[in-house]
Amino acid sequence: MRDKKWTDEQWAAITTRDTNLLVAAAAGAGKTAVLVERIILLITDPVRPVDVDQLLIVTFTNAAAAEMRERIAGALSKALKENPHSRRLAKQLAMLNRASITTLHSFCLDLLRRYFYLLDLDPGFRVADEVEAELLRLEVLEELFEERYNREDNETFARLVDAYGGQRDDSKLQDLVLALYRFSGSHPWPRFWLAEMTETFALSEGQSLDDLPWIYQVKEEISQEMQSVLRLLKQAAGWAGRPGGPELYCKNLTEDLIQTEPLVDCREVSWDKLYRSFAGIKWGKLSPCRGEVDEGLKNRVQALRNKAKDKVNEIVNTYFCAKPEILLQDLRSLHPLIKELAALTVEFMERYQKKKQSKGLVDFGDLEHYCLSILLDKASKPGEMIPSAVALELKKQFAEVLVDEYQDINAVQETVLQLVSREDNRFMVGDVKQSIYRFRLAEPGLFLGKYRQYGVTGNAAGCRIDLSKNFRSRLGVVNAVNFIFRQIMTRAAGEIDYDEAAELRYGADFPALEGVITAEGPVELHLIDGKDAQPDQAELPDNCEDNEMPDPDGEPEELAPTRRRQIGGPAYSGDDQG
Repeated sequence: MRDKKWTDEQWAAITTRDTNLLVAAAAGAGKTAVLVERIILLITDPVRPVDVDQLLIVTFTNAAAAEMRERIAGALSKALKENPHSRRLAKQLAMLNRASITTLHSFCLDLLRRYFYLLDLDPGFRVADEVEAELLRLEVLEELFEERYNREDNETFARLVDAYGGQRDDSKLQDLVLALYRFSGSHPWPRFWLAEMTETFALSEGQSLDDLPWIYQVKEEISQEMQSVLRLLKQAAGWAGRPGGPELYCKNLTEDLIQTEPLVDCREVSWDKLYRSFAGIKWGKLSPCRGEVDEGLKNRVQALRNKAKDKVNEIVNTYFCAKPEILLQDLRSLHPLIKELAALTVEFMERYQKKKQSKGLVDFGDLEHYCLSILLDKASKPGEMIPSAVALELKKQFAEVLVDEYQDINAVQETVLQLVSREDNRFMVGDVKQSIYRFRLAEPGLFLGKYRQYGVTGNAAGCRIDLSKNFRSRLGVVNAVNFIFRQIMTRAAGEIDYDEAAELRYGADFPALEGVITAEGPVELHLIDGKDAQPDQAELPDNCEDNEMPDPDGEPEELAPTRRRQIGGPAYSGDDQG
């Protein structure tokens, strides 16, 4: 029977079966409670019960796995207390310790312990800690570079060192090899990925820069930067036109907008035309302002315009410092170096693997890739995954595969999960807005792909359920969060538009306590920007009212010093902050 505490969306996430399910759970939406309740109902379903050891429950940290196991144990104990004669509940509680409630690394390690004989792996292997693994990598890298220096046919390697090694030594090139090794390791087929990326730098005669497969991403980056430039200039114009502002600057700012605005939508513009357009940008000298002009407004407008100029200059210096024909020639000469870099990375990969095997070690990356080797049939190849006998057995064993924090997995981990899941038994919960592990090579695009695909009504791949109600925070906090993120989170900047489907909805019902001050009203935002902090701009000009916005389309970064007062005034220092 449904408990009244569950919302319709939560109950759908708890009870929907026989389809892949993506639950997009916002902060404070009760996703862990939903996940635990789903597991309990699967176990206690009177028609189609599932044993706890038939579930694979994957969490992101060991602490989260331990908490999940504890919550499930508590829920089972409570159910058993209510029905003390239930043999099934007693059995599930007894089997809980051997249930697969684990991190993905631990799951992979368990498979390696069981199936080591299928690999070229010492049965007594141990997992190296990160310090030990890093020292071993550096040792192998030093040996590899030393050998490469002593080879007779090392002309391309020498050119690579000259180009990327740094001024005094080759440490930058070594760092580049290590970075490529780590990044390629987040893909199921590292060598194939390296070879594929190498060929994206290949330009035959007759091809232009616009034929490069990655040039669209470069133009997208330029477009985003130019949007920022446009916002800065519009904001400067807004301040200049205020009473007491430097109105004579408006003419200069209009000219700036006319020459920069066409460059915002540059994705489909040829590189040659972009080069000419950026080369033609001229920043006129600001008209002198005399008389009664507010110096605070004047300085603010100048600062905003200077920042816009700096951004444009950075774009020019980064992308348009050479003519297109020269850049094209440089890229063609770059391809052999990129090929050598990829080959160097593969050679490092192989040597490092042999060194670990000689010492009976595996690192965390090995856990995932060895697991793939166990789960993939020998006939598998990139783009064609064939489950091994072990994978087929696990598909039969697991009635459902439940994944927490799905937004933080990478392509290797996704492949592992695919190989142990059936076509309709995956339950994935997460929130792409809370993805914070890109530095650990997480790929939130995997979540987003399913978010968009499963959101289409009638698609056969799966179903999406949005849990947007926040039960953790007070109404003022929810409204303030939505106010900020509606302005700064877009698909271009944050990989998802902060629209009605993504925003938080107030779900809590905090009682009003007589005589107790709460944070229901104004909310204070603390914004830390160590790079661009300018204390002299921390206050609004004297003639600006606290509740006025100078420009609704302005750059949030530039409005940061004013947000505290516009969102909510003085800091709240009570005990109950929601």
